[in-house]
Amino acid sequence: CLSQLRKALGLADGASESSCIVEVETISEHIWVLTRLLKLQGRALTPEQDAAVDKAFRERGEDDGAGTPLWLTIVAQIVGQWTSYEGVKFGISPSVQGLIVELFERLEATHGK
Repeated sequence: CLSQLRKALGLADGASESSCIVEVETISEHIWVLTRLLKLQGRALTPEQDAAVDKAFRERGEDDGAGTPLWLTIVAQIVGQWTSYEGVKFGISPSVQGLIVELFERLEATHGK
């Protein structure tokens, strides 16, 4: 697979992938994008749940990926499982790495090691 990807990107074996790196900007209208992602799932958030996501977005650092399309997609998948009567089930990590670690921690708590 990697050799096919390199070929598709026009990279010779051993060439630098750094020339293919694209910096992804933070999405400025994160609540609007999140609302649209949730609408595709047939879901919506309560104001309290919206505030929890907004808080995580505002707490992000420069290098942690919060507010990027990847972060918003993961958050939409996580909060799309929340129900309105449960409120905010847990905090949302302001980093992509934190979201993934927390996902595995919840899976481990539910299903064991």
